Amino acid sequence: MRQILGIFAVLIAFFCLAGTGAAQGTRSAFPLDSGRDVRVTTLAERMTGRLQAPFSRNDQTLRFCAGAAAECAARSIPTNDLLRLEVRRGSHAKAGAIIGGIAGAVVGGFFGYLITGFCDAADCPSTGQGLVVGGLIGGASGGATGGLIGALVPRWGAPEWVH
Repeated sequence: MRQILGIFAVLIAFFCLAGTGAAQGTRSAFPLDSGRDVRVTTLAERMTGRLQAPFSRNDQTLRFCAGAAAECAARSIPTNDLLRLEVRRGSHAKAGAIIGGIAGAVVGGFFGYLITGFCDAADCPSTGQGLVVGGLIGGASGGATGGLIGALVPRWGAPEWVH
């Protein structure tokens, strides 16, 4: 009898906790500010631009300026036509720096090892030193270059109310 009551208590607690988790998932529909960079995907096309007016998930239309700032084309899209709405969340500078740093360290280490291997003088550094110094120099320059390239690539994500 105690086991049945214990199982019953566990099931009641489970269903009570499941209800509170669902309540935590609902969020208010706060708007995205105007001027925010967005990427809009409809059935026909994908466009990037800036919001012309605040937008929340309860709005009926999305008003934004598609294209570059100089040749901006004002667009108004019904929210029923939206397949996906993304906002700009920074850039890929960190990922670019990591990838560039690793690639630069490998290439720099290889060339450092190769160059010190060809040295015939009595006071040449060892190939291990060439590997380390070349790897450090290549990693630093590759990381800086990759970070700069990654900073040019925008990172997109869903608006805050989707999370």
